[in-house]
Amino acid sequence: MASVPRGILCDLRDLRDILVTNNMYNTNSKSYRNLIVWQRSKDLIVQIYKITKQFPKEELYVLSSQMKRCSISVASNIAEGNQRRTIKDIIRFLNIAQGSLIELGCQLDIAYELGFINEVDNKETIETINKTGYLLTKFIQSKYNPKQSLKSLKSLKS
Repeated sequence: MASVPRGILCDLRDLRDILVTNNMYNTNSKSYRNLIVWQRSKDLIVQIYKITKQFPKEELYVLSSQMKRCSISVASNIAEGNQRRTIKDIIRFLNIAQGSLIELGCQLDIAYELGFINEVDNKETIETINKTGYLLTKFIQSKYNPKQSLKSLKSLKS
């Protein structure tokens, strides 16, 4: 079995689903709602909204707002990219989603250092960001080289 990069907890079934379908969606529909990476990014939005509720009121329109916008940007760009017709356009939107995910990680670090987030919430959110980022990277790779991605699947099977 192929090893998952150290420090990233990833359900290999999700990764297998990504590689089997190549496009990370159910073969019956091309809806972004069926994308595993989109579902994980939506989970991240909910997590960010929950942890930012505890931020000080003066952060309502600053760090809290920015973190919410970044998390929404990840899911929105995955959805929009999924509906694009060319690989170049699809990858462009997925790269924007990846950038927003990195930006969110940076903002999470700042919020933690300022004491707005407790250690447990910080670790759980970092784990979600890492897992989403890993799935997003694999999704982008599958767009660049679908045949190679399907070969990788064989090494994931038990």
